[in-house]
Formats: sequence, structure tokens, C-alpha cells
Amino acid sequence: MKIIFNNKLYFYLTVFVVLFPVLPIFGRSAVVGIWTIGMLILCLKKGKIIREKSLPLLILIVSLYAFYVISMFYSYDKSTAFKLLFRRIPLLIFPVIFFLSPTIFETKTKNTLLNIFKYVLLTFVSSIIIYLLLTNIIPKIQLAKNPAVFIRQTIAKHSGLHPAYLSLFLVFVFVNIYLDLFNKRNKNSRIQKIFFIGQLLYIFSILMLLSSKMSIIALFIICVIVFFLKSRNKIKTLYFTILLVVFIFGLIYISPNTRYRFNNMIKAITTSEVIENNPDSERKNIYYSSLSLIKKNILFGCGIGDVDNELQKQYKLDEHYKAYKKEFNTHNQYLEIYLSAGIIPLIIFVFSLVISMTFALRKKEYKYFSFLLLISFSLLSENLLSRQAGVIFFAFFNSFFAFNITNTKRVYVNARFLTQKLSGVQRFAIEISKELKKNDDKIVFLSPVDIKKIYKENTLHVKKLKPFKSHIWEQITLPFFLSTEGNPLLINLGNTAPLFYKKKIITIHDLSFEHSPDWFDKKFVMFYKILIPNLCRNSDKILTVSEFSKKEIIKYYNIDTSKIKIVYNAFPKSLQNTKISNINLPDKYILTVCSFEPRKNLISLIEAFKKIKNRKLFLIIAGKFNTKVFNKSYSLYNYSNNDNIIIIENPNDCDLVKLYTNAISFVYIPHYEGFGLPIIEAMSFGCPCIISDIEVFKEIFGEAAFYVDQNNIDKIKETIEKMIANKEFRQRFIKLGLQIEKQYSFYESAKIITKITGKINTNE
Repeated sequence: MKIIFNNKLYFYLTVFVVLFPVLPIFGRSAVVGIWTIGMLILCLKKGKIIREKSLPLLILIVSLYAFYVISMFYSYDKSTAFKLLFRRIPLLIFPVIFFLSPTIFETKTKNTLLNIFKYVLLTFVSSIIIYLLLTNIIPKIQLAKNPAVFIRQTIAKHSGLHPAYLSLFLVFVFVNIYLDLFNKRNKNSRIQKIFFIGQLLYIFSILMLLSSKMSIIALFIICVIVFFLKSRNKIKTLYFTILLVVFIFGLIYISPNTRYRFNNMIKAITTSEVIENNPDSERKNIYYSSLSLIKKNILFGCGIGDVDNELQKQYKLDEHYKAYKKEFNTHNQYLEIYLSAGIIPLIIFVFSLVISMTFALRKKEYKYFSFLLLISFSLLSENLLSRQAGVIFFAFFNSFFAFNITNTKRVYVNARFLTQKLSGVQRFAIEISKELKKNDDKIVFLSPVDIKKIYKENTLHVKKLKPFKSHIWEQITLPFFLSTEGNPLLINLGNTAPLFYKKKIITIHDLSFEHSPDWFDKKFVMFYKILIPNLCRNSDKILTVSEFSKKEIIKYYNIDTSKIKIVYNAFPKSLQNTKISNINLPDKYILTVCSFEPRKNLISLIEAFKKIKNRKLFLIIAGKFNTKVFNKSYSLYNYSNNDNIIIIENPNDCDLVKLYTNAISFVYIPHYEGFGLPIIEAMSFGCPCIISDIEVFKEIFGEAAFYVDQNNIDKIKETIEKMIANKEFRQRFIKLGLQIEKQYSFYESAKIITKITGKINTNE
């Protein structure tokens, strides 16, 4: 599916909504209703939801309305509750329908809609100003007792919008023009720049007339923050800030109306008592009563239908008679949310704003970020969601921005393997990741914070995510972060992946837990038997390391063969350039490198070695033991009580290079394997190999190793003795092994993965 805007009806329906500021109350309700019905029809017709849209973000955005609905059930005044829920229903409608919409507006189309909003609003305000000038308004202003209040009330009367709301819309338009002016991608001519600057000055002059303090303060802060984010020159940013402060305060000083209102605000802040006829000072009483009411309803609030009634009672109780007489609301949306539905909805609402801002910044959607900043400030002084125009403005543009961000097709890699001990799976993951990084330098690696020291010097430039670790991080933190990134493609290289994250590629190395569950810890088997089959079914593609493992996946889970792609293991280049360690080793030894677990059949190897009557020969077993994964009843040390058997736990790369280089032979006789990476490592260092006579090894290594029945201890013993005694026999397998190593390449495997990711992203 192409993620582009391709539906004219979708566009024209949305145009009607952006006209809402100039429409009367019934007109606003009508366009929202028409848009809702039209969009639902389009959604049903198109069908498929674009999965780059973030479901967790949708849940956060609509949660406020859900809590309002819940609060209705403990409201006494059900009539008022229903009325308010109906007025605020855009909080539910807009995000849900924008999320369900099977198309995404391109940047150009989004800017067209924002320009329509801008020009409609400016034309509307300009026509009011022209009308007032033609009706000789200036003498009336001069005769007014309070010119500032008179101007605000007159514009509000003719526009049908509260001055604070009109100022809010104008600041939103101002910031969009400001961003277009300084956007380097827009190649504006000098005439266009002059036109933009003229628009900015005109809008600011109207804001001075309306003299809405919070809007002016918000405008100043937003411009500084956005300029700081977009500017690389900090000194330039400082100069800009100083000039902007001087400019704004200069305009405030020369404008009597604005100066009067800012003086009132300063007096209110600097004076402890309430000043009569000072609206800003009177807010102290409003906030005092609101907080007193919160203390009485600290957990769940009063209920959406009872807030105003309870607040009026509190005004009367606190002897705030002016607030009681004028039936003031909280004049702070955060307080209103708390009083309506309680502390939890308020926390979630604030969290949703923060998450949305983070989302906008990651996507470099500065218009969305600026909108959220503007809303966050405006809610401090106004109950934006108490009036229809405010509800539509917030709900529409919040959803419009959140669910119309075009996916950049960036690919992410689950790098949780960096927090695990190094074994074959982790070796595969790190080597493939390095090659993927070479193929696409924009690829992003995500990991928990507890990266192991052995991986610290990798070149992946990992982004660390908090909170949590291990599987909890993978199932919660990782998918939540990806949802804020627009649900991009996730590559998982280490057997596990987020279960409920859909757009992903997984890697299954083997299904040994299905083949012989008694080799593993019971909890591990139970977890994997739930996780792995479901991951196979809901992933876009399954990678595996051999034809044998592919057959196993099909056998156990009945997966379509076309969904599975083989990407072979290879010799890690990191070992090639590693310095040899200074560990002391015996002169003559055979080597095995593996995890200390039952399926590696180490007991058979130990028993065979004990039968060899050569006291100068040693057996070195190098690897790691994980009691969280493997059966705890299995203890290697119970079988290895022999002076000629050396166990090296958790060898580093330097140790492995020396071990492989100096071994007479490498013996690897597991019962079950997905590939057998240690074998190809040994072959690369010229170490002849004795390996299990199992299907997967025949597939991978052909005639390059000597095969032995892993269950026949006497045969294992005889083969080891032959490999040690017969130089020609050993040289033959050294030569064949070096040829096999060249057949496998992490570079080629990474190319296959890159091709797969390209196809998945293109098909979307």
C-alpha cells in the first residue's frame, strides 16, 4: 500500500473542518458531523489501517475522553454531564478517525490545509476590523472607561470567539508562518520572505489589540525554543532571543491596551492580597477555591457534571463572592481535568502531551511540537475544553499532526543481544549488524542500558532505551518506543522479538527446545513454546541459518516456506583481527567451544577422552553455562574430574584465537544444532574438525570435516586418536576446512536482509 494522500474527498472533507473558526456554533457541529460520517464511509471503503500510525499514542490521546465518560457515572448532575460529553466528543472522534484513515496527508497537503486555516482566519479577522473602522469605532474606544476591555469585548462580540481563543488561533498561525519563513527546505524568494514578514507583523499587531497575555508569552517562548532547536549557532540564538525580548517588550510598552493588561498581571503576581477590579488578581481566589475543592476530592474529582456546581459552592464557602456571582470556571484546564475525573487522568493527559512532544521532535515535526507547546501554555490560563471552538481546535490539530506523519522508512534493529553473554547467536547478531550498518548508515540499533563490556567498542552507535531490562524491555519498552517512531520495520536477530509488535523480521536459529525440552529449564521451555510460534505467525519474514532449521520451523509450526529465508552464519571478521591472548595452554590439546548444556553432548566427549591413554594430551572445554536457560540438574563439573581436562568459562575473543590456533583438533559432537558456528571458526584457523553425523552439519560442511556418531563413545575415542596420529589425515581436513570457510559470508547474508527490508518497506 502506498502511504500517500490519494483521496480528494478526504481532502475536501477536511477543508470544511479547518473553516470552523468562522462558523457559528451550529455550523461547527455540522462540519464535524459531516466530516465524521464522510470519513467513516471512506475508512470502511478503503479497509486497511496503516500500521505506521501509533496505537499507543492513540490510546493516550483518547484516554482523557474515556475518563470523562467514567466520571459521568459518579456525577449527580447527569444532564450537565451528557451535555459536556457531547461538546467534547471531538476529543474521541478526531483521533480515532485519523488513526483509522487508510491514507496519510503528504507534507505539501498538510501545509495546504494549514494555509487555508491561516487565510480564512486572517480574512475573517480583517473583515471585522475593517467593519469596525467603517462604523467609526475609534471615538467609542476613546470614550470607553477601559479601552483595552472594550476592544477585546467588541472583537469577541463580532467574531463569536472568546478573545483568548482568537489569540490562540492567531499565535498558531503566526508560528506556522515563522517556521515556513526559516525553513531551509522552502526556497522562498525575497518577495515571499517580505510577504511572510508582513503577515507576522500584521498578526502581532492584532495580538496587541486583543492583548491576551498568555498567548503573547507563549508566542515568545515558542519562537525562542524553535529557533534554538533549528539553529546550530548558539551565539546567534542568544542574540535572537535578546532582540526578540526587546522587540516584544517595546511593543507592549507602546501599546496602551497591552501595557495596561500586563501591568495588571505584574501587580497581581507581586501583591499578596487580591486587588479589586483586577482580573488577574481575582484568579487567586479562583485557584484557591479550586485547590480547596481538589483536597476534598483528591482521587477521583467531583465528576464531569458536578464541577461547576461544586465550584460555586466552594466560592460561596470561601467568601469569594465575585467569582460566585460571575460563575467563574477554574480558568485552568489542568485543574478542571483534576476536578472532573481525578489525579490519574490528569497525569495521563500531561504524559500524553510530553510523549507527543517527544514524538514530534524525533520526527522533526516542529509545527506539531509548537502546537503542543502552545496548547500546554494556554491550558494554564484557560479552560480550552469548555468551549466548542477550543475543543475542535485542540482535538482536530492534535490528531491531524499525530496521525499524518509520513514514515521515513527507517529500519531499526533490536540490539538486546548486546546485553547478553557472547555465544553463537550473539556472534551472528553483532556481525550481521555491522554489515547492515555498512549497507545503510541510517539504520538504528536499540538496546537496554546494561550493555556488556565486551560490546562497548562496537561501531553500531546504539540508542539506549529506558526503563526495564531483558524480556520485559523487549516486550514493553522497545515496542512502545517504536510506536512513537511511527511503527517502523524492526529486525530481530537473536531468536526473540516483541510479541505484539507487528512490523518485524525475526531470526530463529534452531528449535532445540521443541526437539528435546528436557535439555532446558521448564520455565524457559514454557515461555519459548508460547513466544516462538506466535512470533513466526505474526512476523513479516522469518530468517534462519540453515536449510535444516527452515525444515524444522515448517515441521513444528506449519509456516509457509516462502515466508522463511536462509541467511547463513560465517566466520566473524572480528576474530581475524584479534590479538592473541597470553593465557597458558598445554602443548598438546584437543578443543571444543560451546555452551555447557546437555544438547552439546559434552559428557560423551569427556567419557571418550578419558579412554585415551595419552597423559600428554589435554582436552580443553571453552564456553559458558546459563542456569536460567538450561536444565539446572546438568553439571559439567561432575563429569570432568580429570587432571587433563581444562574448563575455561566465558573465554574472550583473544582467548579463542589462541585456543583455535594451537589446537591439534577441534571436536564438536552435539545432538542437535542450527548451524555450528564454532566449527567454521575452527576451520578458519586451520584446525581440523571432528563433528556429529547430523543432517545440518552435512548441509553446511560437506566433506570438510570428519563425521562421527555422537552417541558412540568408542568411535569418538578412535577418531580423536586417528586425527592426532595421522598427519596426512589431519592436513586433508585442514585444507578442506579453509575452502569451506570462504563459502559463507556475513556480507552476503546482510545483503539478503537489506533486500528483504527494502521489499517490506516498498510494499507498505
